[in-house]
Amino acid sequence: MAGSPYHPDGCTSWSSRTRRRSPRALKEGPRTRGLRCDGSAHGRGRVLPPRHPTVRPRGPRPRRHRGVPVLILTARDAVQDRVAGLDAGADDYLVKPFAFPELLARLRALLRRGRAEQAARLKVADLEVDVPARSVSRGGHDIELTSREFELLEYLLWNRGRVVSREMLARDVWRETRRATTLDNVIDVHIARLRRKVDDSFEVKLIQTVRGVGFIIKEGDA
Repeated sequence: MAGSPYHPDGCTSWSSRTRRRSPRALKEGPRTRGLRCDGSAHGRGRVLPPRHPTVRPRGPRPRRHRGVPVLILTARDAVQDRVAGLDAGADDYLVKPFAFPELLARLRALLRRGRAEQAARLKVADLEVDVPARSVSRGGHDIELTSREFELLEYLLWNRGRVVSREMLARDVWRETRRATTLDNVIDVHIARLRRKVDDSFEVKLIQTVRGVGFIIKEGDA
């Protein structure tokens, strides 16, 4: 990462002051659990380019750093910059100026998410989801899902037994919080497609609608 090292919450940090030196820092630095990726070298606030060693959409990260979450910290607040950063491989994106406690909270959340994903195997009834492998099966039969359908099913399973509202899905799955129009119709279409793949061929229906509230995944009737 570019910038000065700091040690919040008892963490050990390391830094690389230039982008060109970052590959060597990654190679020689300690095994990393969390990575703050600062794209504002010399105050320009530029988003790190896709070729940056920590954000590599076309190739794996170094073996010893695979699975390390990446957060881009930048002054660039345009939507296209955020999209470019996330599409390039970042796990989160924080715009300056920011509150330092928020940065720490985001880093803690990324670490929690990473630990959970590494060990996650979600299940309800005979439906199983292997999160690291991104595979889904029910009753021993594989189910092919799109990326969005997988994220939607994973979110429902993490909240299994609890009602999930459309607002929660828009915020946490679609990551939309500032739209002038709601995503209700889009969400309903994806839920319908997911139901066809997960429930239609089985007697027990797992994805259920709670009228006027949202959706819930559980075994048995609503």
